[in-house]
Amino acid sequence: MNLFSIKIKHCLAVWLLMACFMPVQSNANRLDLPAGDHLRSIPPPNWSVNPDDFEFSMNAVIRVTYTGTPSNAAGNLVGAFVGNELRGVASPVFFGNDAYFFLSIYANEYTGETVNFKVYHAPTDAVLGAFESVVFIHNRQVGNSELPYWINLDPNADFPPVLNFVLEDTTLQTIPFETVDLNNYLFSGDGDPVTFTAQPGPNLSVILVNGVLTVIPLSDTWIGTDSVRIIVTENTPGQLADTLTGWFTVLEDYGPPVWQTIPDQTIFLGEQFTSFDLDNYLTFNGPCRKFDFDVYPFTGNASDPAWPVVAPGVQPMTVVARVLFADVQLAGAGSKLATFVNGNLAGWATATGVSPNVSYNLTLKNVGAGPITFQFYDAQNQYLYTEVTGLNFAAGGSVGSVAAPYLVQVSPLIPSLNADGLFTLAIDDASWTGEYP
Repeated sequence: MNLFSIKIKHCLAVWLLMACFMPVQSNANRLDLPAGDHLRSIPPPNWSVNPDDFEFSMNAVIRVTYTGTPSNAAGNLVGAFVGNELRGVASPVFFGNDAYFFLSIYANEYTGETVNFKVYHAPTDAVLGAFESVVFIHNRQVGNSELPYWINLDPNADFPPVLNFVLEDTTLQTIPFETVDLNNYLFSGDGDPVTFTAQPGPNLSVILVNGVLTVIPLSDTWIGTDSVRIIVTENTPGQLADTLTGWFTVLEDYGPPVWQTIPDQTIFLGEQFTSFDLDNYLTFNGPCRKFDFDVYPFTGNASDPAWPVVAPGVQPMTVVARVLFADVQLAGAGSKLATFVNGNLAGWATATGVSPNVSYNLTLKNVGAGPITFQFYDAQNQYLYTEVTGLNFAAGGSVGSVAAPYLVQVSPLIPSLNADGLFTLAIDDASWTGEYP
């Protein structure tokens, strides 16, 4: 860690994160479905997806046929899968006697993943795969109510296994590759049992146990890229199979980042701090780096102000506010935010919500016209902030919402850092002097 002093006085902790390697995608919603001819299931399967786990989505309007005839059973379910991970599920919506499935499909990749489908077919109490598949594209619409996308079910179909992912990993010398559970990325339309095998390139060895792949360089000094060919084969007379090639890269261990001393800065009131590039104070031979910084709210020994409850009275004003110290939300246990107009207490509130979406919902009594001053008591750090604002009391008015709260910035200095490492320190309170942690 490198500490340097910014004076009015300012002391800032800057730290460096390494962000070179891409992790294998999460499989929090992976379903371990039982093997069998048609994935027999206790009806209905417990399929569910949390949209908050994903960043992107697309939609599909689907209808289902069973051996060529539309299947309109009320108990049918349609599931969308990427590998063995459930990405969407829909129950039927009926227009007359026709069943439609309005399916939202989710992903954390903007585009490129292959989406396969399975249907719980209620009349036969079976989960059946479909040969149809689509490529995920954020905001894509597949089918509509007039021209739906048809999924065709055949209980006698023999589906080949499919490995749906891109296998690439990069590491440094002496740092092992991540293990990969190939089962997480396997889509099987009929649930036939499978066997995984692997054929490594000349610079790699593999360990493959129960579908979990471990790749190891043969030499600790080797640098370069090599491949592993992965084959998944059904344990059936037809021995249907799929093949995937994974690429593994080892880079030279270029050593850790090392800070040089970052000079202190001292200024007088009315002056500005000088921006600087953190790369100028870093010794590092690696191909990628990411900077970040932390600030620390003030600490003190202030006691709880114990503001009395203020009855709203007639024509109150509502304010939904969020308290910030630079980019840190302040909302510890016991903390409270109060408002004053012309020195008169107009109302106060404690925090509501869950980080990072915390707010203070205030109802201000009409104690007179004028600008609003906020006082914030940080109970955790025993510090009382006062922030004078240009926000005026408006009888019967309303400012801010839970989605877009009014921001009360109590930090006198506002640091910022761009992706190239340029650090800038703006002065928010021109009258403030002191040490900034």
